[in-house]
Amino acid sequence: MTKGIYLPTNQNTIILSEVKEYCEILLDGEYKTVPKDDISLQDDSIDISTLSDLKKSIFLNCISGLVG
Repeated sequence: MTKGIYLPTNQNTIILSEVKEYCEILLDGEYKTVPKDDISLQDDSIDISTLSDLKKSIFLNCISGLVG
């Protein structure tokens, strides 16, 4: 997994996989397939979250969607 920024919304995202000119990303708790041109890769020196942190983030995102 690699961190990146989804340019149309300027949101941080996690790039799960890349196929040809598309990337599968995790954005707002949902899996999306977007063109690679819509993603800006972040520097490799940035630490990637642990799986536990990722699960917490997804959970909090889901809750905020239900409340808001």
